[in-house]
Amino acid sequence: MKKEFLIGVDLGTSATKAALYRLDGAQVAEASIELPLYYPRPGVVEQENDDFYRSAAQTVRQCLAASGVDPRAVAAIAFDSQMAGVGAVDESFKPAIRFDSWLDMRCQPYIEQIERAHGELVTRLTGCPPTCDHGPKILWWKEERPADYRRIAKFVMPAGYVAGIMAGLPAERAFIDHTFIQYP
Repeated sequence: MKKEFLIGVDLGTSATKAALYRLDGAQVAEASIELPLYYPRPGVVEQENDDFYRSAAQTVRQCLAASGVDPRAVAAIAFDSQMAGVGAVDESFKPAIRFDSWLDMRCQPYIEQIERAHGELVTRLTGCPPTCDHGPKILWWKEERPADYRRIAKFVMPAGYVAGIMAGLPAERAFIDHTFIQYP
């Protein structure tokens, strides 16, 4: 079967969106599903990693169903996602923690610690001052939740989590794409 279509999936904070395109760039179908945010206590904002996977699968199915395109005609699928939170997988590529949203500010003391000790260097290397992103969040998990931290094989973003499941990656091959870090 001729591969004539591409799928893009955006795993956002409040929704997952997918679109099906012909190789010439013309959009054929699109779908969107809202994602829940969990607020277990004040200042804590989390998401379920598996919600990202389920919503990606649902939106892709909806695009294919709406268009009548045979899945075998899809040449490639790509994922992008929110960039400042952090999720993690265990040795079995199962969620080790809930996704720690960029809206979650538990890591504020670690942002301040990094700013005091290395703020200028972080800003020079990334183009952005220390903020509520990967480093402070990872430090928070390491320092504040050591038992959870010990279960973590790799930290991942929603895009890497979903792509890893789809590709059947082992945990040691899990990744955070370098483009999630801003460069000057």
